Amino acid sequence: MFSLTVGGVAIGLAFFLFRPSVCILEEYTPLYLKQIGYSASFIGLAPVLGLVTQTVGIPLLGYLADKFRARRLFLFLSVFISIPSTLLFLAAETPEPICDESMGNSTITNNTIVTSLNRTDNFTSLPSALPSFSMKTQSENNGERLKFFFIFMVLRGIFELSKRLTVTLITVAAMTHLKQDKSKFGYYACWGEIGGGIALFVVGMSLYHFQHNVCGDQGPDYVVIFFFVVGFQVLTLGTLPFMKFQYLEHRVIDYKEVKKVLTNPHYILILVICCHSGLCSAFQARWEFWYIEKLGGSSVVMAVGGLARRPIVAVWFLLSRLIIRRFGEMRVIAFSLFIFAASFFALAFIENAWLVIVFDNFQAASYVLSFASFVVHFSKAGSEASTAFFQGAVSLTFHGIGKEVGTAITGYLFTAVGTKIALCAYSLLTVVLLVIFSIYMFTAKDLIRYTRLQENEEDEAEMNLVEEV
Repeated sequence: MFSLTVGGVAIGLAFFLFRPSVCILEEYTPLYLKQIGYSASFIGLAPVLGLVTQTVGIPLLGYLADKFRARRLFLFLSVFISIPSTLLFLAAETPEPICDESMGNSTITNNTIVTSLNRTDNFTSLPSALPSFSMKTQSENNGERLKFFFIFMVLRGIFELSKRLTVTLITVAAMTHLKQDKSKFGYYACWGEIGGGIALFVVGMSLYHFQHNVCGDQGPDYVVIFFFVVGFQVLTLGTLPFMKFQYLEHRVIDYKEVKKVLTNPHYILILVICCHSGLCSAFQARWEFWYIEKLGGSSVVMAVGGLARRPIVAVWFLLSRLIIRRFGEMRVIAFSLFIFAASFFALAFIENAWLVIVFDNFQAASYVLSFASFVVHFSKAGSEASTAFFQGAVSLTFHGIGKEVGTAITGYLFTAVGTKIALCAYSLLTVVLLVIFSIYMFTAKDLIRYTRLQENEEDEAEMNLVEEV
């Protein structure tokens, strides 16, 4: 089931060690930004630049890596560059959070000074704090906050590019290692989810012990997460020399075929649902811990949630192929939409942070089954020469447009209308798409021609089931 050759173990370890660095940064940085005073709208915008860097950078870097037969070198540089780019998060001057101290019916703002390591000085008594207001004007504070946020967005964009290139090249190494047995790829990919779950648990428990003073109260010192991220990145470097790559002749894309598929109403509908599913998955990957904290949950709740979800995702990845074969990808897509709608509606009304973990695991199943179904469905869309293009379109639509833009939309809605209305809106929109998709499934006369799949093509689709939650 899992190859115990040196190359196979190296690939499994690479997934196991690198995925945690992605999970930790994606799931805990919203809490880091929230703690230093940024609203949900700003938090949602933080990873958006990553969509641009990935869309432009990955095709270019992939082409260069193939052209110069330098995949291993590009993989090494991708992981290596991610280390100083992560450390630069600590080098940026952290802005001053705005702390509110109430006096009777009035509220007076006290800006506490934060060091570059995000540790606040002891919160002074209100009378002694009043003279500090003359030190910096509100416009100066706003300028500092915008400057820090811009730097954070740029560093996040670099990280997203490095992350995507690293995962892509490790996946290519896995495909090279497996040769004709690509259906076993899930056994390697699941190690990334297991590693991510363990890492989220360890970080969550560590944050419970690493506390610092925030506006007079003790809170988790989220600066710790960047050291964990760098640690996993450094360990990943040790696995890279044992990976092997092969280089194939360039396949010529049939652009007429691509145009025919992308202008087909059937595939347009599937891509719209794919984008929406990516938007739904953004809550789980970027907002779940933020929501747990909003409901009063501690870092221990987050630790347990991370430990529970990631292994469950790994299991669903392994089961997805059997489920899709049994029921067909169209029915699985419809079922995934139903799970998304029901879980968002439930999340809108719960008040116990522990219950977020329960419904989150339903969303984990929906995420895996929907994405796997889109991968399989578009593997049938055209000839072998165009397969890579269509799978790239699925990944960009789901993880790029859907997930990245969805993160920003979610942040804006949380700020503008509140979490309850926003989550209900997601549930309602998902139900609308489910109804439209169900009517189409029952009324379309030529649906079967889109769902036929040759046995050898199904194995080709397996290689694309390695995207992060």
